[in-house]
Amino acid sequence: MGKRRYLQIVTSDGKNREDACYHRTRHLPRVDIMRLEPIESLCLKLVRYICESLANESAHGWEEAHALARRELGESDGVAVVSNVTALLYAIRAERQRAFSFMVADCPICSRHLCEEERAILELLRAARSYDGTALTDHACALVGEGMVVCVVLAASALGAQLDVHARSADFPRPSQAPG
Repeated sequence: MGKRRYLQIVTSDGKNREDACYHRTRHLPRVDIMRLEPIESLCLKLVRYICESLANESAHGWEEAHALARRELGESDGVAVVSNVTALLYAIRAERQRAFSFMVADCPICSRHLCEEERAILELLRAARSYDGTALTDHACALVGEGMVVCVVLAASALGAQLDVHARSADFPRPSQAPG
């Protein structure tokens, strides 16, 4: 009845090793073009780790996402952000009618590039952070296609508000993330 919806890794076989990465990045834009804020960069990396676990049915990405989030946001805030990123990805995956691609979080070459889906998620979260309901719905529709967008909009709104709080916090980015 229902078509199976899944995530696919654009550049890796899922083992997250340098020798397993195919570096298929020539046609993909660089992350730099998005001019990400530190909280957006963190969120992108969390998305990539969680996508890895969802695609490979492994715990590696979950463990890395939780460790990174706890290190950068603190114990409870880190867990809460990972939970909201996961909720957003599950909402997207539930409604999407086609494959969902992502880049490998730890590859020094591929992690500098963006898939179209990653870019769409970042635009979705920017709309959520700016509380622009029309743009949020439009980005959700573009991301899921023919699927329902209500759950995606709700999950993006929750995550966007949470990211906005952290972006405005004097404690973020922590010294380990500060440019320079």
